[in-house]
Amino acid sequence: MTYLWHYGRCSEAVIKKVEEELKLLYAAIKKTFREEYLTHKVHVMQHIPHFMRMHGSGSWTDGWNMERLNLYTRNLTNATTNELGTIVRNFIIKYHGSVFQNVNSFQPQVQKQLHHLGVDTTLFGYHFGDKLRKEHDVQSVPSHLKNLVMQEILKEKISSRQFAEMYMRRVVSMNRKGVILESKEAWHPPDSKVRNSYIQVHGSIFGQIDEIFMTKEENAPYNEKFIFILYKFTKIRTRIENDVGAEIQFPINQFPYEIPPHSSSNYYVFLLKDHTFIQKAHIGQLRYPKHAHDTKLFTVNPNGDFHS
Repeated sequence: MTYLWHYGRCSEAVIKKVEEELKLLYAAIKKTFREEYLTHKVHVMQHIPHFMRMHGSGSWTDGWNMERLNLYTRNLTNATTNELGTIVRNFIIKYHGSVFQNVNSFQPQVQKQLHHLGVDTTLFGYHFGDKLRKEHDVQSVPSHLKNLVMQEILKEKISSRQFAEMYMRRVVSMNRKGVILESKEAWHPPDSKVRNSYIQVHGSIFGQIDEIFMTKEENAPYNEKFIFILYKFTKIRTRIENDVGAEIQFPINQFPYEIPPHSSSNYYVFLLKDHTFIQKAHIGQLRYPKHAHDTKLFTVNPNGDFHS
């Protein structure tokens, strides 16, 4: 229920699912602990769907996001990045100069000069947009992966094939609004628990980021685009369930999975857009004492999403 309350897409369908989960919870509490344990705190939980309809996702008001907001505002005064100056400059240009309302139509040479002067030549977006963190040390990639990326570039009309061949770069780490995404080849110390390559996309497609590519728009060469190749995992019934014939209950944001044999059909390629719904996740294992079978678990983080 907490996961749904903090779900990045607070639709009526999600709210109705919360209502269903609340009914099941009350029935379980009443059956297990008796009716007198339905305290006022339990009663307050009945209002969660109402709060969601009034205020949207809980992720906008909980402490975790407030801490992120504090971090952003603190960075605005950081003399190293000078983000505040960039925002103010672009705000003035955007709203107090009609000649700059369509910068993307300027010649590339003019855009380049404006860019060096600190003018945002893409869409006057704020400074917390998509940013490259680290390129891959090896830029050569297998031809079948390169073809997948090229197909996405042409499908999304980002640029011509010739332009993409010139500017496409292989990436291991990128940042959007403070959220870091990495390919499976990103290096971390052996004892590190950082796992930035496991994600769920569009609420249903999940797996590990195999590759990230950065390219540029041909009509706006300083507008960088990121294309992801995700290797999809598959939801399964656990071997324990198959043995005993009973279904094991997992939280709504957690499920057993397996990694299918390597095949190009298991790749999911997508362009990272403003409305792309991505949730970060982590993996683990479960073992029951009476069974020697390890079960891989994929857990989607309640607050691990980012969107516009």
